[in-house]
Amino acid sequence: MRARRRLPFPLVAGITLLASAAALSAGAASAAPLVIGDTTPPKVYTQNFGPRGVDLAAGTKDVVITLTTTDETGARTPTAGFRAVNTDESFGFGPMTRVSGTAQQTNWQRRITVPTSALRTWYVVVNPLVDTLGNAETQSHPDFSTMTGYNSSIPSAPTAPSALSGFPGNTMANIYCMGGPEWNGGSPITGYRVTATPGGMTMTGTSCNFLMKGLTNGVTYTFTVAAINARGASEESRPTAPMTARPAFRRTPPPVVTGVAKVAYTLTAAPGTWEPTPDQLTYRWGHLKDDGSGTATPIAGATSLTYKVKESDRGHRLAFEVTASKVGGYPTVTRAFWTTRVPLGLTVKPTPVVTGTAKVGSTLTATAGTWEPAPVTLTYRWYRVASTGSTSPISGATARTYTPVATDGGYRLQVVVTGSKAEYQTVLRPSAVTAAVAR
Repeated sequence: MRARRRLPFPLVAGITLLASAAALSAGAASAAPLVIGDTTPPKVYTQNFGPRGVDLAAGTKDVVITLTTTDETGARTPTAGFRAVNTDESFGFGPMTRVSGTAQQTNWQRRITVPTSALRTWYVVVNPLVDTLGNAETQSHPDFSTMTGYNSSIPSAPTAPSALSGFPGNTMANIYCMGGPEWNGGSPITGYRVTATPGGMTMTGTSCNFLMKGLTNGVTYTFTVAAINARGASEESRPTAPMTARPAFRRTPPPVVTGVAKVAYTLTAAPGTWEPTPDQLTYRWGHLKDDGSGTATPIAGATSLTYKVKESDRGHRLAFEVTASKVGGYPTVTRAFWTTRVPLGLTVKPTPVVTGTAKVGSTLTATAGTWEPAPVTLTYRWYRVASTGSTSPISGATARTYTPVATDGGYRLQVVVTGSKAEYQTVLRPSAVTAAVAR
């Protein structure tokens, strides 16, 4: 364990030291907090790269790796590059460049030129992170997706599928492509081949969706897929995550949510029909995180098939999750549905007001009030209000002003102001009704 640096003055237990050496000098206005006892290495918050497919027929191309790190004291400059899927080759490793953010959450970027010789499948690796105090990770960060270099001017076998997924079952596994080959080699793809490791069992098919049977329960497998055209087979894809054959649900449908994702509306979820029938289905609503992880922050108490959208949901996408469980060795499975983002809310103060005399031929004027956040698009609609309280729109009366006509005589009038703004929920605000229109 690395020894902590001794400070020239004592600290009170449980107190964060807010004064740095710079702040102790005369005239220092402020100082960044000095974190005492930070023993945690940095973490990867987000990681991405693009483009995924690089045609090198016309020469080299650039690929950009992006990374966001978090740490109490700040991460040292990360290093990143590409490694080949099926060989020991690598290229482009070097330091990333800080582009924005703070010491606690920093955004990095590395631009790498892909050489014309890089005609194979690669994946990004970010080397273990280290912070400014020397706290270091022990494992690197390989990206799930792959980058393929190809030359479209040279007919060849296709490139490998860019991403695989799957799940195990009872003596079987379902394997499928999440991303197809970036290039077909100049010839239509006619099939795919999946290979299991250990054992080397293979299957072929015309689509990249396999149900491989005959596996041994309790054995952990990985799977690769090659794409095939008239000129041959691609190199093997990057392996799937390890999976162990065991009893599993044959059918795990994603839930379906109906309704409008707006405040005061009720959403209803349907979990679908699972096979075999689970012993238990549990439900949970949450706010989908914006970090790209696909995970959600649970909403307290929201554990039924229905949910009424609240003010606190504004600006969030809502996630409904259904989790199935069954005894007998079945793994617990969770499927999710994400709604559109709940619109933010517009505010108006005070209520719209109608001024003028309610008389045939005398102009009435609507004052909409103050709508926020500006700018807000406002529209107007005038209504006749009968003595029973029923309302009917006045044809063509959609301006801020309205001059009553003879047919308005005896009716009271009302204007409804509608405010709209991109990404905000449309709001309607009615004025008070006028006196009965005099003839």
